[in-house]
Amino acid sequence: PFDFQRRRMSVVVAERNHHHELICKGAVEEILQVCTHIRDSGPDGETVQALTQQRREQVRAVTEGLNREGLRVVAVAMKEVPPDKSTYGIADESELTLIGYVAFLDPPKESTQAAIAALLQHGVTVKVLTGDNELVARKVCRDVGLQVDEAIVGNDIEAMDEEQLRRCVESHLLFARLTPLHKERIVHALRANGHVTGFMGDGINDAPALRA
Repeated sequence: PFDFQRRRMSVVVAERNHHHELICKGAVEEILQVCTHIRDSGPDGETVQALTQQRREQVRAVTEGLNREGLRVVAVAMKEVPPDKSTYGIADESELTLIGYVAFLDPPKESTQAAIAALLQHGVTVKVLTGDNELVARKVCRDVGLQVDEAIVGNDIEAMDEEQLRRCVESHLLFARLTPLHKERIVHALRANGHVTGFMGDGINDAPALRA
């Protein structure tokens, strides 16, 4: 199943009982970590090639271009497994072949820009906490009229102690690539700084922050 550390999930299906296929989907970087090959489609059909550093950079360039347009991107990879294998675990997410991407648009509600403007007029600062990457988040912020500067990502927060985080949350508006616990720490830091803090979220990954 999916978890917020691996940022990917896998299923295993049988094909005509002569092999199993492990199909893995998830965040682009986390999928690239477990891929060693890439499948290409050309005039002569499909070929599988080694996933070299150059090809990795090409993949990142394509997916970052999609992200800048506001599209979320999920990478998809797979490998064939013998049909007699009966148990699977995280260790099986290795030596995969990248086979493509799924890109989709999740546009903000039409009322968002007016709502943010009204909050700002009433002295309420709006901050964005998201599991999406910073490129997608920046595009969404631009679309709803929210001016953001540097994005703070989950790895940055991992390296901060509580005092550093309390200073950080004062001066930044956009926090991306967050786990549920990162969101919770940010809410605690804002409250520790003396702010009356509201949080809106609609996913299981928002539950710790909502509770805080």
